[in-house]
Amino acid sequence: MSHIDVTRAHDLGLNGARHAAEEVVHELSDHLSLSAHWEGDTLIASGTGFDGRFHAEPDQVRVTVKLSFMLRPLRRSIRSEIDEYLDRYTAG
Repeated sequence: MSHIDVTRAHDLGLNGARHAAEEVVHELSDHLSLSAHWEGDTLIASGTGFDGRFHAEPDQVRVTVKLSFMLRPLRRSIRSEIDEYLDRYTAG
């Protein structure tokens, strides 16, 4: 398994962090075919070879992802997309 761990500070509050997490998952879903659901303040996103947790907190969003062997070659591009989308949606 390949892992991705990204944290972004923000000043959006908890609702803003939840919205940012949803938007990032929505963007990733365009080509990773993810399904997602909330468990508390953690958005769990999964798809073939992708297991992600988007932890929303009042002052930060933390993303942890496990990629299967199949998606391992795409780790850098997936990480880059997560960085880009987090920057976009946590900018406030």
